[in-house]
Amino acid sequence: MTTTTTINNTEAATPTPAEWTLVNPDIDPLTGWQALSDDIGGKHSFLIEYYKRCRSGEIIIGRELKTTLEMLIQDIFCGGGKYRFTLDAAHRRIDFIEN
Repeated sequence: MTTTTTINNTEAATPTPAEWTLVNPDIDPLTGWQALSDDIGGKHSFLIEYYKRCRSGEIIIGRELKTTLEMLIQDIFCGGGKYRFTLDAAHRRIDFIEN
């Protein structure tokens, strides 16, 4: 769903926040997700960027993927140190694919 915004006599489609319905009703979606940093340990996290773009409605995904993505993000930000999340291996693979 998008809304049309007119700026300087130019119409632009602006995505509206997506409905964030999860498969598991026991999981409460994060509030304040817009303020999440895309960087972890000084490196860009494409997972967090993807999460924020899905939450904003820019990317449309199904409920099962929403639930899995929400669980991953909550593990990263609310895990209380239970998990170690590093981006080194992910960035090596992305660099290899892009170059």
